[in-house]
Amino acid sequence: MPKKIDANETEKIERFSGPENSIEFSRNQGFSGHQKRKAFFSAAEIKKMIKSGNVLVGTERTIKNLKLGRVQKVLVSSNCPASVEKDVNYYAGLSGAELHKLEYPNDELSVICKKPFSISVLALLKGASK
Repeated sequence: MPKKIDANETEKIERFSGPENSIEFSRNQGFSGHQKRKAFFSAAEIKKMIKSGNVLVGTERTIKNLKLGRVQKVLVSSNCPASVEKDVNYYAGLSGAELHKLEYPNDELSVICKKPFSISVLALLKGASK
């Protein structure tokens, strides 16, 4: 059971444990620690990142590079499987990478990246600009 927080106490943190992951939340400060952001990346921005050559496509390659600390941002499709999202969220939290949930489903993301297969996870390597 989560602990209750008084409205006057901003430093205490309530811990929610769900089936997918545990998330820390403070009422006055929003999410604390590693957070999942709902960001808007336009198709043109994603195409530009792919063209730069500093993007990894795929879950396994992303997780491998998250473990090595080489990833700056992780982009996850809107319909990414829960187990994949859980794993990527965990390793992104450990490595300090930003996690962004895209508004595009995986089949539309594959069209944007000009790939003949569905893409659920993209990773932007460190040293690359947005």
